Amino acid sequence: MTKTPNDTEGRLTGSDLAAIAWVRKATTSGQAREIREKALITLEEVARGCGVDASAVSMWERGERSPGTQNAIKYAHMLRILPQDTKTRPAADHEVDGYMGTL
Repeated sequence: MTKTPNDTEGRLTGSDLAAIAWVRKATTSGQAREIREKALITLEEVARGCGVDASAVSMWERGERSPGTQNAIKYAHMLRILPQDTKTRPAADHEVDGYMGTL
């Protein structure tokens, strides 16, 4: 397993698990797409941040496929999801680029 920003010993944190659960639920309901669009984040930006094609993100958001563990965590971070209350804030380009450089 690759390490995530919240993962210092190869184990997922409670926040990671909450993010994964939220992303998987939100992608099947369409809520994740709505949040991404309101945050003015494009499919391409999410795809680049997760290291997948935009078509993969589109399939996640239509509920046709589910993101894997690491991609669900990255997706949640891209949307700035706070799993306990599912609030978001738009991510500035420099924040996304800086964050993605740490992965």
